[in-house]
Amino acid sequence: SQGRVAIIGANIPANNSQALITSFAVYELLKGPNFFFAPRITGSNPTTMINPSEWVSICNRLGKPVSTFQSRQLGSQVGNRLFSRQYTLGYVYLNWTGEAQTVTLPSGHTWLDANNRSVTRITIPNLTGTYVRLSN
Repeated sequence: SQGRVAIIGANIPANNSQALITSFAVYELLKGPNFFFAPRITGSNPTTMINPSEWVSICNRLGKPVSTFQSRQLGSQVGNRLFSRQYTLGYVYLNWTGEAQTVTLPSGHTWLDANNRSVTRITIPNLTGTYVRLSN
């Protein structure tokens, strides 16, 4: 809203697809106008950027953000939160609750998880991000 550009970088261990999905989820929760995602492989010399083809298609399948991110405190610890953001074609989640969380998805739709499996609910491990999208 301030007309600034933001680049959200992420250091991803080589061959760790879940780390890429989690960092992508953080980006999708926070992004606004003029935001860019810049994941790179940790420890590579020279620094190796991750090919956008590995995550741009996910972004396209989620559609546009419907609102800003939401969060719910779960458990007794003050910082334990489950974050989510609704998109026109899906949802993004980040679990920082201290334990795995199961989210029941809205009924009346066919949802696909990050592995393209049809789901009605997802279980998100602690410190993990993920997404679901509508089936085409």
